[in-house]
Amino acid sequence: MKYWIFLLRCLKNSVNIQNLDPNFVKNLYKVQLRKTTISNNGFNNKIQANHAIMINCTINIVGNNCEIRIQEDTLIENASFLLNGDNQIIEIGSSCRFRNTSFWLEDGNNLVSIGDHTTIEGAHIAATEIGGKITIGKDCMLSYDIDIRNGDSHPILTVEGKQRINYPADVIIGDKVWIGAHSSILKGVTIGSHCIIGTNTLVTSDFHNNQLIVGIPAKVIREGVCWERNRLGWQLNNY
Repeated sequence: MKYWIFLLRCLKNSVNIQNLDPNFVKNLYKVQLRKTTISNNGFNNKIQANHAIMINCTINIVGNNCEIRIQEDTLIENASFLLNGDNQIIEIGSSCRFRNTSFWLEDGNNLVSIGDHTTIEGAHIAATEIGGKITIGKDCMLSYDIDIRNGDSHPILTVEGKQRINYPADVIIGDKVWIGAHSSILKGVTIGSHCIIGTNTLVTSDFHNNQLIVGIPAKVIREGVCWERNRLGWQLNNY
């Protein structure tokens, strides 16, 4: 697509790109942008979105060598992206559906990766300190008001010696995990595939595959479970 045609399309769809460097915007040709603001404050930053749709989103990049990669047939609505620091990367798979979600990467060298077919109704996903990673697998289903973070953002120190005691740690969520509303997934947690996280659960430790997990703090209340997106499937099997 010609550069000027892309700019006309942006104007038509109420898109504001606060850096018209052709090297930055050329990778946006394949994404449908509507009511979206993009601010690029750095060098060699890229947004690569292959036939994805972004509606009413805000993207703010403050750093260098940052990338947002979105695969085909993904729809993102009412989302905000903050990449603050160098070498920040967000990877989003194909056929995802996100609403009311914020991505917050601070300090630099962080990676947030989300697999194909994952849906999010509302979450705050924060890689809060340098060199961190948050991974969410394929076909996960996240409800609303969910907090996922790999650190505390601020240090906690001992009074004597000023030694830090709250270092960040990566978060890994397996494939096909269902996370209920108002839940928090904190630093250093690994959640196995096919798990179910109940509403208002605080996850601070690791869990294996196929577990039903609830509570503050989280605990296993049943093993050997799985779930399906089809809300009527169980009825069809019983009548």
